[in-house]
Amino acid sequence: MPVKRICLYCLLLLAFFAINVRSAETEKTNKSIAVIAFENTMKDENLDWIGVGFSETITTKLAHVKTLVVVERRHIEKALQEMELGSTGLVDDKTAQHAGKMIGAQYLLVGSFQKFDASTGALLMVNSRIMEVETSQIFETFMIRGKYDDMFDLQEQLALKVSALLDIPLTVEEKSKLAETESASLKAYEYFYRGKHASDIDEKIGLYEQAIEIDPQYVYALTNLGSLYYVKSMDGDRSMLNKAKDLCTKALDIDPLHADAHYVLGSVYDRQNKKKNALQHLNSFLQLMPDDPRVPRVKRRIEKLESD
Repeated sequence: MPVKRICLYCLLLLAFFAINVRSAETEKTNKSIAVIAFENTMKDENLDWIGVGFSETITTKLAHVKTLVVVERRHIEKALQEMELGSTGLVDDKTAQHAGKMIGAQYLLVGSFQKFDASTGALLMVNSRIMEVETSQIFETFMIRGKYDDMFDLQEQLALKVSALLDIPLTVEEKSKLAETESASLKAYEYFYRGKHASDIDEKIGLYEQAIEIDPQYVYALTNLGSLYYVKSMDGDRSMLNKAKDLCTKALDIDPLHADAHYVLGSVYDRQNKKKNALQHLNSFLQLMPDDPRVPRVKRRIEKLESD
């Protein structure tokens, strides 16, 4: 067996044990939080991507805190859709309380942002409030402000502030994880979240490609672009499957524990009738994301592959 594959299996095994340890730890605490997309109070649609980016990045950062349960974005989006609300549609505390109960979170992090152009450079101000779902009371309000170009630092500050306000001590490793950025370039990050916010698939592809051109190591952009190529292959263009495979393989070369890349690769190999490879990546996804809303669908696909 190639050394690279052995290393991947070892990493997945470690991740599996880490997930089980985390499950045992979360039984000792009732603290859970859902991060709602930050509202753009500037009413400038060209800035909407910032709200999407902030909520998803903060969610990812807080998920590294072992003693805090963070609700997956897909669960939140599903609940808001059922309530016929947009991603930032929690216009009052009563609505937010109802959504929080549907989502299953003890706390909600709700925020808004404003961008100002000053003579010294663009500034970004982020207002946030933590709401206790059970009582619908505002647990805490706070503001993070700084240079627009320092957006990644502001996101780290916000994640640290949430942990402190919820009285959650952080390990050295957790603090290091909160300081990590998903891209080395703010411009690539902007293109990526503009792509996530776009509604047209070809526009999404174009924006993801620009993000990767700036930052070729951008795992999220590689995976999402691969996912869209997989979708495009449904129209009959089988070459799109190879593009999807190449992109997600590169993503896993950079981060072997990136669950979504395993999910897409499993789907690609399934379409290519490569059963062994498909099962490997789909099972890896299950180990890494046992609570993801896609799990039932993945389990059915695995059962079908194993029965064929």
